[in-house]
Amino acid sequence: MTPLKGWWPVARKEWKSNIQSPRLLIIGVILALAVLGGTYAVTPGPISPTSVPKFVTYNLTYYPDLNATHPALAAFIASPTGDHLSGINVQLVKETGQRFGPTGTRFQLLQTNGTDSSGWVRFNQLWTSYPNSSLGLVYPDLKGSYFCCVSTAAAISPPYKNTGSATWHVLSLGDSSKETLSLVFTDLTGQPLSSADVLVWRVPNATSLPYPLEKGSPPDGWTLKYKIGTTDSSGFFINPLPYDSWAYLVRVRSVGLNSTFLFGSFYTTPSISGPDTGLTFAAVLFVPTILPIVSLALAYDAISREKSEGTLDLLLSKPVSRLGVALGKILGVVGSLVVPLLIVVFGSAALVWGRAGTAPTGSLVFGLIGSAVYLALAYSLLFLAISSLSRSLGSALLSSVLFFLMFGFFWSLIAVLIANLAGPSGSVGWFQAITIIPLFSPTGVYQQLLSFFISGPVFGPNVSTEAPLQSPLPWIVAAATAWIIVPLFLFAWAMKYRVSQS
Repeated sequence: MTPLKGWWPVARKEWKSNIQSPRLLIIGVILALAVLGGTYAVTPGPISPTSVPKFVTYNLTYYPDLNATHPALAAFIASPTGDHLSGINVQLVKETGQRFGPTGTRFQLLQTNGTDSSGWVRFNQLWTSYPNSSLGLVYPDLKGSYFCCVSTAAAISPPYKNTGSATWHVLSLGDSSKETLSLVFTDLTGQPLSSADVLVWRVPNATSLPYPLEKGSPPDGWTLKYKIGTTDSSGFFINPLPYDSWAYLVRVRSVGLNSTFLFGSFYTTPSISGPDTGLTFAAVLFVPTILPIVSLALAYDAISREKSEGTLDLLLSKPVSRLGVALGKILGVVGSLVVPLLIVVFGSAALVWGRAGTAPTGSLVFGLIGSAVYLALAYSLLFLAISSLSRSLGSALLSSVLFFLMFGFFWSLIAVLIANLAGPSGSVGWFQAITIIPLFSPTGVYQQLLSFFISGPVFGPNVSTEAPLQSPLPWIVAAATAWIIVPLFLFAWAMKYRVSQS
C-alpha cells in the first residue's frame, strides 16, 4: 500500500462535513461580521472638502521703513492647492483682555479688509492709528484661527537690516501621509520677492544637520540640482509633489536675500492611511483572534471524535493508509477554513474600495491572505496533533482550548514579562526578548509575517495600534517552519503509532 493511499476521499469527506457543519457557519458569520464591520467602521470615507482647510494663511509682521517701532501686519491667502484667493475677509483686532489662546482672548474689532487679486491683505500705519496696543489678525471664515501678535508700544531700538523672510506651511492633502510644501518669500519691508530660487535638500541623518541653519547647506553647496522652482509675482511657491516623512532643509534666495528653514523630522514613523487603514485594523486585531477559534472548532475532534465513536477503526479498515488519513484530515480542515477566509478578505477589500473610493494596496491584501492561511494551517496542525494524541473527546477539547488561550492571549504577556527581566525597557536585551519570544507562538509568527506588509501605525477614529516589532528574517522563517513541521510530525506520528492503541 502506498504511504498516502486514500487521502483524497478522506479530504473530500472532511471538507464536505466541515462546510455543512452548523458550527462553521456560526463562527464564520461571526468572523465575517467582525472583520467586515471593523473594516467598515475604521476605513475613512472618500476625501471630502472638509478633509482640507478652506484656505491657508501666510501671516507676517514687517517694517515698511525698517524702524523697529513701526510694525505692520500682512497676510497672503491661498487655497490648499496653491490658487491665490481674493476677497477673503481678514480682521485686525486689538487684545482687550488676558490672552489664553484664540478662544480665551477678548478682542476689539478694529478693521476688516479683504485680500486683493494677488491674495495679499495689509494693515499699515498701526503705530499711529493704534498706539500702545497688542494687535493681531483673525479670520472669520476659519474657526479659531488667530495670528498673534504685534505691539505698537514705543521702544528704543536700532534700525533693522533688510533680510529675507520665508513664511511656510506643510500640508497633508486629504488623508495622505505625505505633505506638500508651500511658502511666501518677502523682505523685511513686506515686499514680495518674485523669481526667488527655492532649493530643497533631504538631510541624510541628524548628524548631517548643519548649525546654525541659516549658514547650513548640502555638502556640495546650494547648487542648482537642489532647485525645485521659483516664487511667483506674489512671492508665493507651492511644490505639487509631496514629501515623505523625513527632514528637509530649504533655502529661498533672491539677490542677496535668503531664508533657510527645516521641516519634517528624523524620528517619524510612516503611518497607514486611506483604504489600508480598515483592512490593517482587521488584520491586526480580528484575524489572529477569530481564525484560531475557527481552527479549534474544526480540528479538535477531527480524530478524537472518530476514536470515541469507533468510526476511525472502520475508516482504517478500508484501503487507506494512516498517513493518507492524516493528509486527508489536514487538507479537509484547512481547505474548509481557506474558503470562508478568502471570501471574508476579498469581501473586506471590496467594502474598503466601496467606502473609501480607492482599492487597498494589493500587497497588503495578498500579504494578509498569505499570513492568514499560514495562521490557519499552523493552528489546524496543532489542534489535529492534540486531537490525535488525546485519549478522549473532552481532553482534546480542554487541551485545545488551553493551548489556544496560551498562544493566542497570554503569550504576549509572557513575552513582556521575560523582556522586562532581560533588561530595562528600550535596552538591547529587552528589545531582543520582546521580538524573539513571540516567535514561540503561532500568533506571534503571524503578526511578524504580517508586519512585512504594514509600514507603521494604524490610525482610525478610535484606535491607534502599531504593527508588531520584527525579528530578524531568518528567525521568522525558522519559527514559521517549526510551527508547521513540529505539529505535522506529531500528528503523523500519532496517526501511525498511537491511534492503533485506541
